[in-house]
Amino acid sequence: MTSIQIHSEGFLLGRLVRLTSEQKHDQGLIADLLKWRLASSTNFISQASGVFEDTRTWLHGLLASDGGFWLIVLPDGRRVGHIGIKVTGSELELDNLLRGEKGGGSKLMSAACKALIRELPKMFDQSVLVNHTFEDNRAVVRMHLELGFKTVTKTPMEKTIGEGGLWRWVPSTQNPSRTLLTMKLKIFNRIFE
Repeated sequence: MTSIQIHSEGFLLGRLVRLTSEQKHDQGLIADLLKWRLASSTNFISQASGVFEDTRTWLHGLLASDGGFWLIVLPDGRRVGHIGIKVTGSELELDNLLRGEKGGGSKLMSAACKALIRELPKMFDQSVLVNHTFEDNRAVVRMHLELGFKTVTKTPMEKTIGEGGLWRWVPSTQNPSRTLLTMKLKIFNRIFE
């Protein structure tokens, strides 16, 4: 399945287009991904490097994995974001959920998640979807709760600086400054209104 329609309240908002290895050399796509990731980096567990080649390597790794990576595309053809699924043993992880551009309305990301979640049982055997998000990312937490996710763990995190000055959030018991939520959703035959 390469394309999934995104609807909300009977209106077509766009589609999810699954990337294949054919797109891994698309320089315009890689430039968009780099721009989006840098603009949203405060919501990631680790910092994107800001280097085009590193983004290309990251995309190649995603496309070579067992999961999937979908662009969110508006009816006019504009790319505005992406959603990834990572296979983590007996569960799937909703990963790389990012809105990079405006357009498609305020319900686009939620509708895109619903569209993908409906299709996951057709693509994967796993019946539980996991997401990790920072507790202070209120809009994303609210969206996940509305989708039916339940918080199962809260992990105190602290920011560390690694090689090349890039930061990474790690579990902490001494200097936590943020909390990472692990949220789960049972997806087998999940129906959304």
